[in-house]
Amino acid sequence: MPEDAYFVSVLLLASLPMGYFGYGFSTVAVPLLLLRYSNSEVVPVVNMVEVFQNAGLIAMNRSAIRGSAVRQALPLILGTLPGIAIGAYTLKLADPVTLKLVALTALLPLIYMQLFDVRKPIGNMWTVGPVIGLVGGVLYGTTTISGPLLAVVFVNNGLAKGDFRASMATVRLVESWVAMPTYMAMGLSTYATLVAAVTVLPVVLMGMYVGHVLSRYGHADAFRRYAMAFDAVLITYSLHRALIQAGLSEAGAVPIVATGTALALFVRKRLLSLQSM
Repeated sequence: MPEDAYFVSVLLLASLPMGYFGYGFSTVAVPLLLLRYSNSEVVPVVNMVEVFQNAGLIAMNRSAIRGSAVRQALPLILGTLPGIAIGAYTLKLADPVTLKLVALTALLPLIYMQLFDVRKPIGNMWTVGPVIGLVGGVLYGTTTISGPLLAVVFVNNGLAKGDFRASMATVRLVESWVAMPTYMAMGLSTYATLVAAVTVLPVVLMGMYVGHVLSRYGHADAFRRYAMAFDAVLITYSLHRALIQAGLSEAGAVPIVATGTALALFVRKRLLSLQSM
């Protein structure tokens, strides 16, 4: 994989939103990589990259790692631990096409929620946080894509930019570092996985740094929504391909129509917003 220009280009592209607002790496990378590789090939390598990447993200946001951010992260982490074990076991045994269908179908509504900035406070995190963390852990264990779910939680709880990035980095660090030995124990990660991750790490860090620099000059909320629009297109196309692979060609148009409608409404909303300024 590391010698593949497509693989390296995808990781560079996916690193930009990660540096910009603290998540989005796997949301961009995994759907694009699944167009060429299987889940079991993609997920362990992306996880190994994130082991180093999330440690770097913590370092970049170390000034924001304080009590409020950690309090938001801890209830989710409690559910994440068993969730990752369930997800990794599913990744090892489940049919790849079925797994891809279920995961992408679950992720698309979360992308829509961020695209339209749907906000409703979660409430007592110690009550619902572990359940959300369990779902996020399963998503991470099977796809490494838990960012959209975490973002919905932290945005809806009104976290400021610094606390948002810090809470996201804390949960994602735990996810990646718990998933790594779990994948190794199940034979999903090997020495070759580590070599692949280390080989592409300079490209990933460069992309993160560029994204971090750009975040100083752009409007983070607007960039996040445009990034979600891009993610919606990626996930929709991957879901369309997965439906065809599963022999459900007649349903292949459903995600395309749904996302097309969502993007049309998003563009209309943005145009009306600009006209009212």
